[in-house]
Amino acid sequence: SICINDSSSTDLLKWDDPTSWSPSNTIGGNPGADHSTNTISYDSIVINEVLAHSDEAIGDWIELHNTTNTSIDLSDWYLSDDKDQLMKYQIPSGSFIPANGYIVFNQTNHFGTTSTDAGKIIGFGLSEHGDSVFLSSGSSTSLSGGYSIEQAFEASINGVTFGRYMPEDSISPAIDFIPLETPTPGAANSLPIIPKVIIKEIRYNAVDQSDALYEYIELFNRGSETIALYDPLNPSNTWKFTKGIEYTFPEGASIPSGGHILITRTDPEIFRYLNNIPSTRIIYGPYSNALDNDKDTIELMMPASPETDFVPYVLSERISYSDGSDSAGLDLWPSEPDTIQAFSLQRISTESYGNTPFNWQGLSLTPNSANIQNLEIIRNGNILQIHWIGESTLQSTQDLSQPWSDVTNMTSPHTINPEQTSKQFFRFAE
Repeated sequence: SICINDSSSTDLLKWDDPTSWSPSNTIGGNPGADHSTNTISYDSIVINEVLAHSDEAIGDWIELHNTTNTSIDLSDWYLSDDKDQLMKYQIPSGSFIPANGYIVFNQTNHFGTTSTDAGKIIGFGLSEHGDSVFLSSGSSTSLSGGYSIEQAFEASINGVTFGRYMPEDSISPAIDFIPLETPTPGAANSLPIIPKVIIKEIRYNAVDQSDALYEYIELFNRGSETIALYDPLNPSNTWKFTKGIEYTFPEGASIPSGGHILITRTDPEIFRYLNNIPSTRIIYGPYSNALDNDKDTIELMMPASPETDFVPYVLSERISYSDGSDSAGLDLWPSEPDTIQAFSLQRISTESYGNTPFNWQGLSLTPNSANIQNLEIIRNGNILQIHWIGESTLQSTQDLSQPWSDVTNMTSPHTINPEQTSKQFFRFAE
């Protein structure tokens, strides 16, 4: 059970604070007796990063992180992937995790079914289709209570880890557990993956009763190539929204480089007529489930390699927005889309993490955003990086008096070392 750490406290705010509670010291709780709090406070040890989909010999792995400035003894604690059987792998006696440090356990050497580790009680592996990891304090032969945490994660792409991330500019305690750019076992987590197709605009509170006619989500392709919204090897397996709204893209749907598409709550042609959208603008819909006008979570999913009897889906992007008035805590989301008619939530930076209020603003709605075309060369020391986006073909030449050639087998950003490469010019085809 969970117990209040200080039952004599008269501060009602503490009773509503998750950090004021901790697991009981005995299975089934200790009714009628005082709760002896664990010396290790909530969030001192976190499940920091997991790899659940890998072809490497080491197999799956679980990383724990000590968030405190003091070394913590993990002797006889337990790891598991099953809430009904928490004692699957026992961490060896004498295992300490240093202050602000990390410790990693892997499938081959520690908790896997073929492991010879003495701490293995019931071997297990993590599911690439989504799973949970449980960490519980223990004694030599049983759970001791006092510290118990769970970290759930979703389906993952081969070689991609899930890990904790909190935006640097955030003052909210919310931490996401999301796909990361690079696996970093035993070290600080890398940055989150910013997908090429991002959620760029959200109009959740349109015009009161007319929400059904004017509500929409806008997607943007920030990459240098057209993105197919389906599995090219299995074209019938298409991308879809599974939270906030429900919508499955039709076969053949795609977004050009620098392009925008709309997904509308009403019939696309009705939306096009009401908003004077030209026929060249791609609109999909209608979707089911209206966006909540107070707060909601939108999830865009993409298909992974199909299994024998089902198609797994992995997270592309998640945005959990609100109207700026959430009473559950400090709410920094812009309030204008909820209070000013014809305003929407609009992403500030397409290159930065999306699930934070600091990367969104309330502005006059833009359902007819122009597609973007841009070519930029950035110097970083002795290295040049070419960044481009747009539907037009990128071309290059080494001599302006000679014909231009289409650039192939290159994606943005492309790195060039001027000391090893002859002079080269770039342009978009006219």
